[in-house]
Amino acid sequence: MMPVRLLPLRLFLSVAVGFFALLSLLILPSVRAADPAAGERAAEVRAVWISNAILGRTGGPAGVQQLLDQLAAANFNVILPEAVFRGYTLYPGPYQDPRFAAWPDDPLAVIVREAKARGMEVHPWVWVFAAGLESAPGPILASHPEWAECLSVSRESSSSAAASRTLWLTPSSPEVRRFLRDEFLGILRRYPVDGLHLDYIRYAETPCGDGVPHASAAAYLEETGIDPRLFIGGEGAGTGRVPAAAAREAVAWHLWLEGQVSAFVQDMAAAMRAENPRWVLSAAVTPEVREARYLRRQDWEHWLRNGWLDYAFPMAYSSNLGLLQTMVASWESLGSLQSRLVPGLLVSANDLPALLAQIEHVRAGPTAGVALFSADYLLAAHVEALGSGAFSRAVPVPFRDADGTALRPPTPGAFLPPTDPPVFIPIPSYDEGPRPNLAAAARVTVDSSFRGYGPAPLNDGRRNDEVEIGRWAEVAWASAETPEDH
Repeated sequence: MMPVRLLPLRLFLSVAVGFFALLSLLILPSVRAADPAAGERAAEVRAVWISNAILGRTGGPAGVQQLLDQLAAANFNVILPEAVFRGYTLYPGPYQDPRFAAWPDDPLAVIVREAKARGMEVHPWVWVFAAGLESAPGPILASHPEWAECLSVSRESSSSAAASRTLWLTPSSPEVRRFLRDEFLGILRRYPVDGLHLDYIRYAETPCGDGVPHASAAAYLEETGIDPRLFIGGEGAGTGRVPAAAAREAVAWHLWLEGQVSAFVQDMAAAMRAENPRWVLSAAVTPEVREARYLRRQDWEHWLRNGWLDYAFPMAYSSNLGLLQTMVASWESLGSLQSRLVPGLLVSANDLPALLAQIEHVRAGPTAGVALFSADYLLAAHVEALGSGAFSRAVPVPFRDADGTALRPPTPGAFLPPTDPPVFIPIPSYDEGPRPNLAAAARVTVDSSFRGYGPAPLNDGRRNDEVEIGRWAEVAWASAETPEDH
């Protein structure tokens, strides 16, 4: 028998380490799959809108602490408290809502202090061009009626519909845009917040009741010598349908309106970054890019591509997972910009399992996170399900480095002009009355001939009013507050 030669200790240890390393490669994948943190994002936005209504119901600092404790238990990392709404402000000043003037402390200061203590970012939510209701114009329009988009109000004010109609500041006024920019900069300067969240950064769908934004039309006439009311009034007003001979003028008018809104976003971003590059600018936007431009002159893709807007929050409000999936799929055309989207989901339209399914679908995609509308509708069951499930592990936001500096993609070297606007539809002429509308056949929760996805556009160029009303009702359900609040 040959003598057994023992391996030197150093060689033995090397072989052993290699063996166990190989073994780990074989068995650790199953261990990682069982890890509850597996598949979770290292960083994402988990935002929630907090309306002035629920803040009013908290009654003061103690109620705010209780509300934020609940949100912290669900591991939200960004809150969007409503700081400017219908011409009123949450914080002290000439426009403060009387409900908050009685608080012993500055309400926004309380929110910021308590949120920071819980590791949350604060991005005040501000209404931009919507400034009141016809029954309660609000203090900004009361002080500056010349800033109104509509030069005369409807005489239907006795009806509840007219009383609840939103009043708008005109985006076409440089004075209005400067006022709003300075008011919002004041918030950023006075409070240690992390960013600003814009809402109603657009035109109304059918401004002034006749589809013609009065102040903007007057400004366009003065600037160009062309009166847009000559080709957007009557049957085509507010619908995107214009006489065929006026299509070129309609496109120029449309781009001009978009430019008034875009000018505010560009100026706001420049002012914020010049003063504090850490501040992040985001906006709640219409989820479908084509509809945002066509109906609201809100070209948020243009804002993202030029680097003015850091994040867009498409309000993907739906009670239907299939519709949400369609909206999410429509953003694929945005390419890398999808990483700067934070889809908003509607809590009140869904039961808990349906809401969790929507959250799961959004988080599985390339977007930056998810936002919930709103804290008003979050119950203990929501907090428990999120804190023990989808949001079980606290994570940082994706737009900060270790030092808290805002992370942004490189801005374009030159201004990127907007793409062509959606196609305008010539007003059809009928010899035998309107042809059948597809409303009866297209029984979907939401659709419009102006969207870039199915079903096919309407065969007569008319809007599918039945389903479009359903869309507007769903959004109104999410955001409406009663005029009696003020």
